Amino acid sequence: MLTKLYVKADTKLNEFKNTLEEERGALSLEWVALGLLVIVVISGVMMAFSDDQTFGNAIRARLTEFINQIGQ
Repeated sequence: MLTKLYVKADTKLNEFKNTLEEERGALSLEWVALGLLVIVVISGVMMAFSDDQTFGNAIRARLTEFINQIGQ
């Protein structure tokens, strides 16, 4: 009787661990998608204000500075 209970508990624990591992990959994918969405929105704002050189240049300078800091 205890063996059956142990096997059942062990099986459920392994299923739970597998579910957590699968969700980590999905969570990473969500972060990548969110990052891409931010890039698309920023690009859209830059395109919308491309006539206003001061605003567009300010955003471009900040993004360039941010990207250069990541590479260091």
